[in-house]
Amino acid sequence: MGKGLGLDPAEAKANLNLGLALTRNGRLDEAIPHFQKALALDPRRAQTHYNLGGALYMLAQSCDAPSINSVTSSKT
Repeated sequence: MGKGLGLDPAEAKANLNLGLALTRNGRLDEAIPHFQKALALDPRRAQTHYNLGGALYMLAQSCDAPSINSVTSSKT
């Protein structure tokens, strides 16, 4: 999805926005690594912490989702 939008993956805000778009489309397992990358680039942005926490919570509530450990241990 990021390539189609022409986003620079090294930019924290781009990763945050992509994570938000993926979350809105129910693609939590794809959104979480983008939130993590955004936090690595800009750890002071509270909005990213909030959205990562929300995505992890929603993923945990999903019956057919992979375990949180398998998602958070993937490379960002």
